[in-house]
Amino acid sequence: MALIGTVLALWRFRRYGILLLLWLPLAFYALSIAYGSVPIYIPVWYPFSYYNVRYGLELLPVFAVFLAILVGHLAEKATISSIRIAVWCVLLAVIAASYVSVYRESPITLREAQVNSGGRIALEQGLASFLAGLPRSSTLLMYEAEHAGALPMAGIPLRHIISEAEHPDWEWALLDPARRAEYIVACQGDPVWAAVQHHRTELMEIFSIISPGQKRCIVYKPEHP
Repeated sequence: MALIGTVLALWRFRRYGILLLLWLPLAFYALSIAYGSVPIYIPVWYPFSYYNVRYGLELLPVFAVFLAILVGHLAEKATISSIRIAVWCVLLAVIAASYVSVYRESPITLREAQVNSGGRIALEQGLASFLAGLPRSSTLLMYEAEHAGALPMAGIPLRHIISEAEHPDWEWALLDPARRAEYIVACQGDPVWAAVQHHRTELMEIFSIISPGQKRCIVYKPEHP
């Protein structure tokens, strides 16, 4: 139905031509998958998991706009009121069926978040419970892109965090973490973890946590504050 609406938009290019730009993301995402090594996992195909299932959502505006163009065109052309009413009834039936399908089975993007966030949430909750016990004025070195959710759970304001958003403090702290922060949160594979490996003799491990599907996170403090 959206494709038919697109044909109508081409036919009435002066009126609807600008809306054809909504199709551009289709080429962008298709090329990203083909040449950008972007995988998509859905539960009905091997490896039967969820990853990048949001790919495709970029076409939601296409389905919304061009369907509306089609229905509007049919309603305009209908000379008999009963036919016009039937057109709108069909549209409402399609919308109702969509909501029923969503109600019966959660959207796949929501299911992806629910499946893949279980281990992350557990790790962040455990990390937050420990961080909440640190002195409130402490300065932490942490890579926020990994487990920033632990900070609001622990009630720690971002002004106490040296992260990748703070320049040049971030770069200086990675060079000498033991002298730049009172506590260091390093998760395996992140920049802080790499920096800690060069200063292990200056740091003392005080907390470690891991959860299924997540990498280990360790909290250090300087041996000699």
